[in-house]
Amino acid sequence: MKKILIILILLSISLYSATTDEEIFKTVRYGSSLELKNILDSGVNINIQDNDGKTPLRIAVESGSPKKVKLLLEAGADITIKNKYGQDVLMWARSVQITNILLDAGADINSQDNDGFTPLMITIVNGDDLKAKELIN
Repeated sequence: MKKILIILILLSISLYSATTDEEIFKTVRYGSSLELKNILDSGVNINIQDNDGKTPLRIAVESGSPKKVKLLLEAGADITIKNKYGQDVLMWARSVQITNILLDAGADINSQDNDGFTPLMITIVNGDDLKAKELIN
């Protein structure tokens, strides 16, 4: 009986963790900042990666939400995590505001992806002059 109880407890913890991990991705994409804060306060793994290596921070950066980016960074999100292509979050910042938030948090402007591209190189290829100026400064 004791073994069954232990197994049930371990299974419930595992199921809760999987649900929470999926929930943070969904909330970053579609939820409000308040909903994200509530999930972060629950102790979810904020540095979890999906199959492509995307983290919740990367998704917040892609979606262009400075408030969500700040919430994740304040909760301890790791800006150095790279996806399967070696790209970090700074490479995906499209707005100057989010770029500055990431730089202030210590993002590495010299990091390279698997092909040797840096955030500045990607920015120039994308024709984003404002972001390029921020990265150069």
